Amino acid sequence: MREFVEASRPARVLVVDDEAHVRSMMGSTLERNGYEVQLASSGREALEVLAQNTYDLVLTDIVMQDLNGIALLERVHAQQPNLPVVMVTAIHDIGVAIDSMRREPTTIC
Repeated sequence: MREFVEASRPARVLVVDDEAHVRSMMGSTLERNGYEVQLASSGREALEVLAQNTYDLVLTDIVMQDLNGIALLERVHAQQPNLPVVMVTAIHDIGVAIDSMRREPTTIC
């Protein structure tokens, strides 16, 4: 997480995935580990949430219907260049991972 996260408050994580069960599982896991979690069901919803709140990390799926994770990454870093974005995917296409890494510093899981 960012170095300036106060020790007295949990890190805030925005979880973005268009699959409800995946989004819920990631959110629950993070909450059990002490993080404050907000869930977004799409890239567009994530942008709306980010405009209204401050987060320490965005955890997003790459493959989503309305605004994919790569487009979300680009928009997040245009508005908040220091906000870390971790991208996850179940797609086994190395081209997707390479394309993501070329665009911005990020982590692909």
